[in-house]
This record gives sequence, structure tokens and C-alpha cells, in this order.
Amino acid sequence: MVGIVTIIIVGIAIGFAYFYMYGDFDGDGLKNYQERSLGTNILSKDTDNDYLNDNEEVLTYNTDPLDADTDNDLLYDGEEIQFKTDPFNPDTDGDGYKDGVDLFKTFDAKLKISIIYWKELVNAESLIDRQFYDEILSGDVYFVIRIYINGTNIETIETSPCFNLCEEVEDLISISVNIPDNAKNIKIVIEAWDYDAETTDDQYDISEQLFENKLIINYDLTSGTKMIISDGRADGGSGELDGLIKIKLEIVS
Repeated sequence: MVGIVTIIIVGIAIGFAYFYMYGDFDGDGLKNYQERSLGTNILSKDTDNDYLNDNEEVLTYNTDPLDADTDNDLLYDGEEIQFKTDPFNPDTDGDGYKDGVDLFKTFDAKLKISIIYWKELVNAESLIDRQFYDEILSGDVYFVIRIYINGTNIETIETSPCFNLCEEVEDLISISVNIPDNAKNIKIVIEAWDYDAETTDDQYDISEQLFENKLIINYDLTSGTKMIISDGRADGGSGELDGLIKIKLEIVS
């Protein structure tokens, strides 16, 4: 009887030893002996808590199962797979911003500003201008566009005047501006001016705010395409060169 008990105990011990060696306690697809050789936790599917289980790290992606951020870019390895970034390259798109702080991780983002419609609502050329300075009847509009991040002007663009063509026009201007990929919010200030060859240029009112002529736009870069329509007449001001403007903002590569 004692011999049978001994045999049973020895059998159980051998079975446990075998399972301890070749089993998979945490069910992550790696055998216990493999986990021990790697230094991973045999009781945790994701030893480093990076949203990839140990088996995926070792056999699929070749990332470090003991380091949640293999390339030290402030983005967990599992997040790299989710965002389709390179877990071995801290700056996947090569734009100078680590993947962990880059809002557009797989391309160098540009802000595209398109003036898709312009209409002069009040004639910019006075009778005196036309008679004595040979000004063209239709407004010769041009735009000054300033871009700010955290109060700092990062770009100023002045377009060429649109001679005798811009009393009313569609798809007037489209420009792309390189922006820091870690900046979420920007301010865009747009001024519309009438070009005068002999006299001082006159500014159109394209704002719907009283006592403000320029159009001020606060844009969240992650919010997608944004359309803005602004009518200078809406502020009720008189004696101004009112204009109607339609603008499209979008992020492009």
C-alpha cells in the first residue's frame, strides 16, 4: 500500500514538474521555461504592461517584453502598433517630434488654408480714386495671413493682389504651411486689403465682431476639416469696406 502511495506521489511530482517547465501558467502563448529564460513573469500575460502580451512582443513584433517603451519615444509598444508607428524608431515620420508627443505620428503635418470664396460687398474704389488715380473699379484684394502658436507668430504670408478679378471669385487662394506636429491649438489671423497703386491701401472688414476688421480663427488641429464663413456686414458697422469670405482649414501631409 505504501508503495502505491509513493508511486502516486512521485507521479504527481513529476507531472507538476513537467507542467511547471512546459506549461503556460498565464496563457500568453509562451511556455514557462521560455518565460524564465526571458526574465518575464510566468503569471502575467503582459509583464511590462505595454498593451502587448509577452508572446506578441517576442514572436510577432520583436519588441522588449521587459520594457514598455522599446524606443523611448513616450509611446508604449502596444500603442505603437495601434497607431502604426515604428516601435524601434522614436520619430517614425522624421519630423523632429517623438511619436509620443507627435499629434500626426506617421506624416509631417501641414495646415492647408484655402479661401474658397470672396465677395466684395462695398466697392473699394471711391470716385476720387477712379478719377484721379486711375484705380480699377473692381477691388484688387490681397490677404495677409498670420499664424500663432502660444502667442508666438510662426508664419506670416502676404498674397499677391488679384487685379481686377476679385470682386467676386471662388477658389481664390490655397496655401500649405508647415506646423509643429506637437501643437494642438493655433490661432489664424486673416486680413483682407484693397491694393491701391497711388494711395494707402484700404482694409476690408471681414469680421463679424464690432470694431474688428480682421478675421480671427482658433483652430484645434485634431478636429478635422473646418469651414468658416464670415460677413463683414454682420457687425452692423457703417462706412466700412465690407467683404464676405469663406475659408476651409484642413491638415494635409
